[in-house]
Parts: sequence; structure tokens; C-alpha cells
Amino acid sequence: MNVKTKKLVDSKVHKMEVSGEIKEVIIHPDLVQEEKNSVRICFRGNRSSGIVELSTQEANDLNKTLTSKLSFLKEVKVFKEKV
Repeated sequence: MNVKTKKLVDSKVHKMEVSGEIKEVIIHPDLVQEEKNSVRICFRGNRSSGIVELSTQEANDLNKTLTSKLSFLKEVKVFKEKV
């Protein structure tokens, strides 16, 4: 998994890119207030680690987007060129 971020520090944009392996996906239900439900994706790399937290709506939107895009991958064929 690659994470690319931009942060504004002293009127300058700093870009940061980290990579790691997804270690755990945590679904945190809130039975009292449904709008506070969240999905957390925990990752760890060699020199970095982090948690990406999504609301239920963001997770649903991501799922819809991925589902529609992954249908294209079923039709992809890779041709290797013989040298």
C-alpha cells in the first residue's frame, strides 16, 4: 500500500510518500450514534506506519468506486513480448 500526502508548512507544500503492508482492518461500530461508525485501515512499513480512518459513508463510497472500476480488470489481458 502506498500513501501519498501533501502538507502545508510555512506557506510551502511538503510532499510525503510512504509505503507499507496492511496489517489490520478495524470496523468500529457505534450503536448509539450511527454517524460515528468508522473503518480503520492500519498499515506498517519499514520506516513508517499509520492508520487511515474512514467514516461509514466514505467506506461505502470507496467500495462503490472500487467495485465499478474492478469490473474493468476482468477483461484485461497481458501479452508478453518474446525477444
